[in-house]
Amino acid sequence: MSYATTDDVGISLVRAVTSAEEEFAEWLLERVEGMILRRIPDLATRITTDTGLQAVVVRVEADAVARVLSNPSGVYQESVDDYSYTRDRAVSSGLLYISDDEWADLLTTPGTSVASEAFTIRPFGEPGFSLSADDEGMWTTPTDFVP
Repeated sequence: MSYATTDDVGISLVRAVTSAEEEFAEWLLERVEGMILRRIPDLATRITTDTGLQAVVVRVEADAVARVLSNPSGVYQESVDDYSYTRDRAVSSGLLYISDDEWADLLTTPGTSVASEAFTIRPFGEPGFSLSADDEGMWTTPTDFVP
């Protein structure tokens, strides 16, 4: 069961979720939760230690589903005679996704504005890199270590 509900999706849509949309919205909520759990498998544990994270998860899940429900067919632009209408590309895709900004919100270390480094890859030779905790120097190039 996802953290967000169809009522949360309605808040993101700024309208009530219709009875026809409700089952689809619940299915989409389960899918977006799976996307989050794939990247953050210890989400439940993190929520217990970070009191504000659950609200972020609810918002992200609801917003992702609302993007799909607001334009399920993915129409970007339509025209009839002299009338033309263009949707924002963020809404127009009709796809279920989590934006980079939303991922940053989900992965931010509690109490800071710094993203967690759980998914950070540091290149060999980066200043401050060391092979062991006993080394107190730094690598100036991938092959040169300055003690």
